[in-house]
Formats: sequence, C-alpha cells, structure tokens
Amino acid sequence: MTPLRRLALASVAILPMLAGCASLRIPVEQRGVVMLLGLDAAPGRGYTVTMSYLNPLGTASVGQRSGAGQASPALIRTATAATLPQAIAQVSEYSYQYFDFSHISGVLVSAPLASQGLATVLDTFQRAAIFAGFMYVGVVRTGTAHQLLLATRASLPSAGFVFTKTIQWARLNTPFAAERMPEFLDRMEMDGEEPITDAVAAQAPEVGSPAFALDGLAVFRGDRLRGWLQGQQALGWDLLSRHCFLQPVAVGTAEPFTLVLRGCSVAVRLLPGGGLHFQVHVHVAGHLLSVADPTASFTRGPSPFAPFEAAADRMFAQAAEAAIHQGQALGADPFGFGQQVRIQDPALWRALRDQWSSRWFPRATFDVSVQTSVDLPGLTVLPLQPGG
Repeated sequence: MTPLRRLALASVAILPMLAGCASLRIPVEQRGVVMLLGLDAAPGRGYTVTMSYLNPLGTASVGQRSGAGQASPALIRTATAATLPQAIAQVSEYSYQYFDFSHISGVLVSAPLASQGLATVLDTFQRAAIFAGFMYVGVVRTGTAHQLLLATRASLPSAGFVFTKTIQWARLNTPFAAERMPEFLDRMEMDGEEPITDAVAAQAPEVGSPAFALDGLAVFRGDRLRGWLQGQQALGWDLLSRHCFLQPVAVGTAEPFTLVLRGCSVAVRLLPGGGLHFQVHVHVAGHLLSVADPTASFTRGPSPFAPFEAAADRMFAQAAEAAIHQGQALGADPFGFGQQVRIQDPALWRALRDQWSSRWFPRATFDVSVQTSVDLPGLTVLPLQPGG
C-alpha cells in the first residue's frame, strides 16, 4: 500500500455514522438524506464541511413544484473543524435530523483544498465503503463548495439527483467525464496516468431552478490539483483517452458540420534513440449528423466524405496537441504516456518514474496524427439553417 493510502485520520469515530442508514423508527420529518457534500479549506488549518440534504417538508406532491409552505427541497448545514470527521460530527450535533449518507451522489471540493491534496480527505469516504463506490468527485473551479451548494439547493427534484443527471448527460454530449471515488483514488496512486475529473460550477438555466454546469476538466498530479483542461484541450483528452462515445462535435467554421463520435482508438509508439519521442496515432469513427448546406449531395464522386474527414483530422489533431501541451505545462500526465513507457521500455521506466510528471513528461516530444472515418449519411443528415 502506498504512502497516500496509509495516511491516517485523526479520528475515525464518525465512520459508523457515515455508513449507516436511517432507522425506520425515526419519523420521516427528522431524517436528513445527504445528497451532496461540499469541502473547503478553512482559514488557517482545517476543513469547512457543507451538507446538502433532502428536506422532507419541501418534497413536492403530485402536481406541485415544492412541498408544504413552499419550503426548499434541500437544506444546507455547515461546520468548520480541525479534521474532516470532526466537522461532519459538528454538523450532526447542530441539526435535529438524523443524517443518512447511504444515498450520497457526490463530493465537491474547492480548488484551494484540492491544490493542498486530497488523499487524507477522500480516505474518509473510502473507509465508509457502503457508499464510496457511488460518489462522484467534482472540483469547484470558482468560489467555494459552500457557495455552490447554496446556489443549487433549489434544484428539483434534489441537488444530488440533478448533479448525477448532469454528469450522465455530459458523458454523452461533452468532452467532460467525472470520476467516481474508487477510480479517482486508484489513479492518485498510479505513476504515469494521473487522475482527472470534472470542474463544476453553478448555473441558472432559462427555465427552472439553479442547476449544475461542468466547466472543464480538473487535472491532478497524485492527489494535488495542478490545473484545468478546457475547450479543445478537453476534447483532446477525450480522444487520447478513448472516451469518445456518442458525442456530438461541431467541426469547421466556413462550412461547419457536426459529427457524432462513435468510438476511437489510439496507438502510441515510443521511438528508440535519444530523448523521449512519441508517435501518437488516433483513429476516430463518426456519423455525419448535420451539414450547413442542406443541398449537399453524398451520392456524387467516389469519396463524398473526404472533405469532412480532412477537416475533422485537422481539428482533432490540434485538440490532441493542445491537450498534451497543457498537460506538459501543468506537469501532469492524465493521458497515460508514462504507462506506455513502462510497457514498451520497462528499464527506461524504472529510471524515469520517480520524476516522470514533474521532469520527463514536460520534456517529451510528440508527433500526433489523426485519421477520421465518416459514414452513415442520408437520414442521419439533418441540415442546419444559417444561425440555427
């Protein structure tokens, strides 16, 4: 077991409460089903814990948007203490509800706390294994986790439900992908493939209550936040990490079109000789979903998709290169290039592994090529009107 996992908590007395389910003998109005947890670094040393939990009196009846007295569907409680278990215990002490953590959806940590290191923090939840496998980890890019939960407590049917659905929607429609707790903890300890998860923000949609927005990818080295991948950088990570599945991507500017990615494969070769030089080839398969010209024909000529494939090749290669360069600038390798060194040259990896992300990965050079295969025209082509 690595040193990160061996970090001990000052107190584990809170763990039985974390893992427990509410007793059926407790009246429903006295139960607090915790859906989300927010963690911030307290001034000086310590932690501020914010709990967002269901309010039974704010639960909507059939045909209603909220419950009795127009009460909020979620209540917010917060406390600050020297250790995380102590802060959670204080929240419980100051509330009349019996807290049930068995349905928790995620833990949101502020960027300053994530920059300090999350090994000890997340180990608290890993020890309470009854729910650790279901929790998503998110990093609040701007502001505090406390502010984010306050802004989203009116989300219906609950902030936790909306958070989970936002993540699930994003996996199919954006380059963003939140990690669950076990996978995140495993990558914290893995040399040559660092953890990454969603950056989270609050947004107020045009209709309905404030909800969650995903605002890039948070990149870690070990258990410490290093920075962010955004826009094309996030798309590049998706391609290099083989996460492209049923994701719509707009390509081009003069004559834009939309592809729905249906898979990608990546081949990485470490070239022999002096220095660290990689050849990276990405193959992307996609369906043509929409084109800007509704009169376009796909029956003329032997290669009607060649212009679309060439434009996609250029954009995807630029995205992959941008992601790699950002990772090098941050001194973090969320792509797994270090693991490729380990597999292809074990002796070299033994010499480099201790300083892979901080020293050797930023010095590596990369030749990136992309081949895109476009298919399925006809009924899958939905012409886009200008400005539409």
